[in-house]
Amino acid sequence: MSSPFSFSKRERLKRKRDIERVLEAGRKLSNQYLVVMYHPNELDVSRLAIIVGRKFGKAHDRNRFKRYIREYFRLHKSSWKRCVDLVVLPRKKLSEEFESMGYREIERILNDLLGSLE
Repeated sequence: MSSPFSFSKRERLKRKRDIERVLEAGRKLSNQYLVVMYHPNELDVSRLAIIVGRKFGKAHDRNRFKRYIREYFRLHKSSWKRCVDLVVLPRKKLSEEFESMGYREIERILNDLLGSLE
């Protein structure tokens, strides 16, 4: 049995049609740093997709960003009232300031955005 704080393969939003459904029919939460699209799903788990392009920065910055988002999802998914599919996209302002940010700043930004899901 997996831990409630794990990030399993079932929790990854991978199919193109699932991601497109979230982008087209989902609700949008955004601020100056991030855009988060979400759509309720009929599954018993929340799922996550992270879309970050090359304009964000070097590969190690993109990978660190994705690690931070996965870590946030892993730790906070159990507090959400419903199961949703999430797609997270960074904005240009985040790419400019990301090098000096740590996990706590990203966590604060996501808490501000996703507080309505709890």
